Amino acid sequence: MQNHALSQNIVRQQDGWYAAVYGPFALKSAFQPIFRQIGHGKLRLEAFEGLIRPTKGGHSVSPYGFFASVPPEDGGPVDALCRQLHLLNMGQLDRPTATLFLNFDPRLFNDARTTATEVARLLDLTSQIGLVPRQIVCEITEKKAANRAALVAVVDDFRGCGFRIAVDDYGAEDSDIARIELLKPDIVKFDGDWVLRYMEHAPGVDLLRDTVQRFRANGIATLFEGLEHPWHVDVAIDLKVDLLQGYALAKPDTILGKFNDLFPDQPGASSITEAPRLHEAAAAPVLPEAPSIIAQPPVPQRQVLARKTFGKRGR
Repeated sequence: MQNHALSQNIVRQQDGWYAAVYGPFALKSAFQPIFRQIGHGKLRLEAFEGLIRPTKGGHSVSPYGFFASVPPEDGGPVDALCRQLHLLNMGQLDRPTATLFLNFDPRLFNDARTTATEVARLLDLTSQIGLVPRQIVCEITEKKAANRAALVAVVDDFRGCGFRIAVDDYGAEDSDIARIELLKPDIVKFDGDWVLRYMEHAPGVDLLRDTVQRFRANGIATLFEGLEHPWHVDVAIDLKVDLLQGYALAKPDTILGKFNDLFPDQPGASSITEAPRLHEAAAAPVLPEAPSIIAQPPVPQRQVLARKTFGKRGR
């Protein structure tokens, strides 16, 4: 399939959302709120991450299962289709001050033509929905790049047009310190499984604190995702993490207008309920040495596939 043909499969539904069809799959956007810490235990809704929610024959399919079924020749067009769908639905949210995080699979950018086409498409759609490039964060996922030079080129082109750059799942797969130094992102999203594992031990929290501070000293904002319980939020606030995302704050949703009811788009902040303070664990992990200017986390020993595929993940 060509991307133009895929774009023609996007339709606006009666509920106001845009949806798409790819083969036997129906695709919808889910948005998960991202909050900025503004001090004194207060958070303000600042952004949304666009996530794909596929169905087949009326039954939900995991994003992981959906993307695994896409043949290689359709990988790039389907990836772009998901971003187009999220952008169109963002326009329906009527949140003119909000930011949108969009996922980019680095395996799919391997030549200058692909890069130029995607940059032009993103600029056009951003203008179409009434946002400016700075309100779009291009989130490079943790997969290994097919072509490092092409990945650097697309990131440079996005940045040159005013879009912001994030590296996703820092500490997992190829989202390591080398990628941070290569792409020089505006935002680093920490791998949720690794963060939660280290939150359980006082020395691990110290490592997180040091890493957050080192990123900040280098002009990089930090985002903790996968915060599933109030005490996770409490620790993230204590660490002075810039941006927070997770089920403890708000789940991804496909219901148009629900976020406007819960979080009115106006200056101010939502109070975060006081969370229990961190309790020091009896046994602490052996902490790695930091080989570079920014502490480098180890690759997590376990991957919680269910949470990644059903909870957060999905372009």
